[in-house]
Amino acid sequence: MISKKNYTAIAMMMLVILFMFQFSQIIRDTGNEYGTNEYWRSELMNGENAWSARGDGYTHAGDIPEGVSYVVFFGRQDTALYNMIMQWCVYTKHILIVGDTQEVFEDGVVTGPDMILIDGELLEESAAGDTAAVDYYDEITGMAGEDVPVVFCTMPSNEFIKSDPVFMEMAGITEIKQDEVLCSGIRLLDGFLLGGEAYYKLPEDPSEEELEYQDMDLEMPWYYTGKGTTAYMTGIIDDEEVYFEKQPKIIWKNNYNGTQVFLINGDYMNTVAAIGFLDAIWYEAGDYVIYPVINGMNYSIADFPMLSNENNDVMQNVYSRSILDFERDIAWPGLLSLAKKNNITYTCFIEPKYNYKDSTAADGDSLIFYLRQLKEIGAEAGRSFRYRGLLTVTGKLAQDDMFYRSMNVGYTFSAGFIDRPSDDFMEMLDYGISGVNTVDNIHCVVTPDCGDNPLISYYSDNITMLGVTANALEYSFSKNLELRSIATALGYSNILIDLHKVYHPLNTEDEWQIFFEKIAGNVSTFYTDDTGFARTTVSDSDYKARILLNLDYSDYSDGNYVWLTITQPGTESYFIYRGHGDEIISVEGGEYTYLEDGAYLIHATSNVVRIETNPGADRYTYKIPF
Repeated sequence: MISKKNYTAIAMMMLVILFMFQFSQIIRDTGNEYGTNEYWRSELMNGENAWSARGDGYTHAGDIPEGVSYVVFFGRQDTALYNMIMQWCVYTKHILIVGDTQEVFEDGVVTGPDMILIDGELLEESAAGDTAAVDYYDEITGMAGEDVPVVFCTMPSNEFIKSDPVFMEMAGITEIKQDEVLCSGIRLLDGFLLGGEAYYKLPEDPSEEELEYQDMDLEMPWYYTGKGTTAYMTGIIDDEEVYFEKQPKIIWKNNYNGTQVFLINGDYMNTVAAIGFLDAIWYEAGDYVIYPVINGMNYSIADFPMLSNENNDVMQNVYSRSILDFERDIAWPGLLSLAKKNNITYTCFIEPKYNYKDSTAADGDSLIFYLRQLKEIGAEAGRSFRYRGLLTVTGKLAQDDMFYRSMNVGYTFSAGFIDRPSDDFMEMLDYGISGVNTVDNIHCVVTPDCGDNPLISYYSDNITMLGVTANALEYSFSKNLELRSIATALGYSNILIDLHKVYHPLNTEDEWQIFFEKIAGNVSTFYTDDTGFARTTVSDSDYKARILLNLDYSDYSDGNYVWLTITQPGTESYFIYRGHGDEIISVEGGEYTYLEDGAYLIHATSNVVRIETNPGADRYTYKIPF
């Protein structure tokens, strides 16, 4: 028996607890300004003042003003390699001088480039001409001088290499052991890209899932290199007699007549991995490097939340719930748990409707619910532009505009998601559509397919494109290498969680249980951000990307001090500083964050930044080029 006194005490305690919970919820709802996008900015840089790698139409090295950084590329301009080099030049503020014929080698001496980049195929094409390619090597190294590295972004054929002892000497190749060897994996050595050493090799007894990880090209020419060469990435031969120095070289450096010659064996420079490789080579060739980055690691959730109960028969059959119930009961709790566990900041691209032939309407209460939820966790809401059942994208935008205006929540959407932007669609966003007001403030588009556009770029003067770097549903070794490279080059990632198939499952692989198990495993294991870069929303990264695309800078070192001058007044910006074992002691005009040994993130808050360093023992003896 409970006494009347105890009963009263228990009842009062329950009332107090109920009041506390209800009151805290009221306070939270009252203070939740869900109709405000804290990441939207009314004033942004635009593409009119974007930095250009072709400068003021420079075509010859002699046109380059003194003090302006540039590189020379010998190769064709209709290649993926050229596009990757152009991207890198934009990000690192190098003017790009291009030559694609043998006459370029004969037209005098080029002086002052930071690097000379060569497509190995050009050597064979030149050799087929009137003058043998071997005659150009002395001119190439003469152009480079002692302090400018030469980079063979691709290798010529084995037949060419065997027939050309000068190239073998230049590359440090003493013997072609095999024209092609099958390796068991690939090793990326510590200190080249950010993130440390990596072994891209399957275990002895891999599972079916692990077998899918290995998508790298493991067949390669097997070069023996001589003393004085330095390897940065190699193939792996499982043979105790093949010690490290004899492993097949993929990326290595040789010193040839005072010139540092870097070589890449494979087609890696035709992929986005090239931008990080070039930064790493630039770093390896000198005392230090400093270059601008975005400093933004993102998670984009496409088609979440879906605000209409379409495809209801399938949803009831698979999940025993409508879309709205499924999202609240299952999907959102799972995504919240994933975010908290991995310290993720989401940008959720809302989809009012996908199938406009379905009669169900978008639910306004769900819009408000998720705007509140996103505000509470510091996430951002964007717009999804996927659709079916309408003849044109204009119809999609008009229908969604009617819904958002009827809700009148006041939220300013500044980011959108689309599978692959078309020129017509981007024009609509850029110039607006008569009577459609809610897309006027969209100034950034996230896409998993950039087409011929760079990973980060201005699609137009007003709208930027931020490419997806990985799909959370998938993981592979080559994707890991790309992510390391992009982080090294840009301090950026954008992992996509795409729920579209979950709402429209074609098989059990598309259903939530398997889908979430895969993304949760990949995110927690492979896509956990421990790089030291900021976790951002898409609009925040867009703001930083515009600064990167527009700024210019210069730097120099005098002893223990590195001076950084930024030509973009009135903005803050981010840079990566890498020195060979250097330790930063202090920064004036900014702040610094330790990333890993010899690597720091510099937050510049002034146009002039002074970095005081304690030079590491690994520093090279290096002179400023020319």
